[in-house]
Amino acid sequence: MKKIGDQAYDELVRRHPELYRHIRACLARYETRYGRLQIPEPRSQLRTQIFDELDQIAPRRPAGPPARR
Repeated sequence: MKKIGDQAYDELVRRHPELYRHIRACLARYETRYGRLQIPEPRSQLRTQIFDELDQIAPRRPAGPPARR
């Protein structure tokens, strides 16, 4: 599972650096040290807020085969 998580992280950083920077900026205020968060509200609430913001930056495309040109 750790290997899969690491691969997903690497893919996010490589393919979507602007989204990664936004996620890091949102979480920075909750960091107690690198990689450690202390979040006063439920994590699900923060996750929903961040995903809503990401959708405004880069709307999600429907899943399925790539669009033909």
